[in-house]
Amino acid sequence: MNEGPEMSASPSSASPSTKEPRTWSIATWSSPLTIQVSLALLLLSMWLLGKWPFATEGPVASERLWLLSSAFIAAVLSSLISAVLFRLDHPRARGVGISFLASSVVVMAGGAIYAYLLLR
Repeated sequence: MNEGPEMSASPSSASPSTKEPRTWSIATWSSPLTIQVSLALLLLSMWLLGKWPFATEGPVASERLWLLSSAFIAAVLSSLISAVLFRLDHPRARGVGISFLASSVVVMAGGAIYAYLLLR
């Protein structure tokens, strides 16, 4: 029989994947910690953006844009951390990377919902 290139690779030469149970276990257990880091990035970016681009006299001027910008920055930074961790071969690093990616989605979605429903 003629084997294609995908059939000739041995299991030991295959790249590690996120299908390992240990990876998902680490992702689940590290989620409470990585969400805290993502929220800290959100608060830090809000503080930095409040110093210069969104510095206004009134407290309600452009709150929605300020929060959405901060949430986007925090989500991008968390995704970059996740990308770095995905490149490592260890299941623990990949699990924390999955957790950071999930927390970036939570921060962006939560920020967007909060900005749409409650801010002017």
